[in-house]
Amino acid sequence: MNEHDADYVDALDHIMRVARASRTKTRRLRWIEGRARCALGGGDWRDLDMPKDVDRENFRLKGTVARLQFERRELREALEQIAAIRLDHCIGPHGMALRMQEIASAAIARAKEAN
Repeated sequence: MNEHDADYVDALDHIMRVARASRTKTRRLRWIEGRARCALGGGDWRDLDMPKDVDRENFRLKGTVARLQFERRELREALEQIAAIRLDHCIGPHGMALRMQEIASAAIARAKEAN
């Protein structure tokens, strides 16, 4: 191995490590890492499977998380309203139950509108 070969090996190793250590794992970076690994290991890069595209799944999961966070806020607000009901403002136990049902129904309706 001559001096240039060692430089190429070092460069490929560096590319592989940088791609692997990236904070964001894109499909392209995962492929670059695999391609460099094949070059260093003597494998045929054409046999390298393209990594699956996780961006679409990440996007879907971010939407689910956002929806759940919204619903949690809505439920917390409804519970705070229920907790704030003073018994002396309600006419008997039925009045309180009806008011709690109204608050819960409004929170559910707002959550459904957000979807």
